[in-house]
Amino acid sequence: MKSVDSDKVLLGFNIAAARKHEGLTQIQLAGQMRERGHDEWQQNTVSRIEAGKQALTISLVESSGS
Repeated sequence: MKSVDSDKVLLGFNIAAARKHEGLTQIQLAGQMRERGHDEWQQNTVSRIEAGKQALTISLVESSGS
């Protein structure tokens, strides 16, 4: 059985890969999330998520794909 931590690391890796594929910096991604109403997002939020140190909620995942 996979641990929650390994799932967070894998998700973070995939988010970083998608961000880079789109040519976005962590600052730009955080700005896009703020535009979608997630006012708490900053560059360090993106960094923590990509490193697997912060979990995502379903609402954040759904809005990031909009």
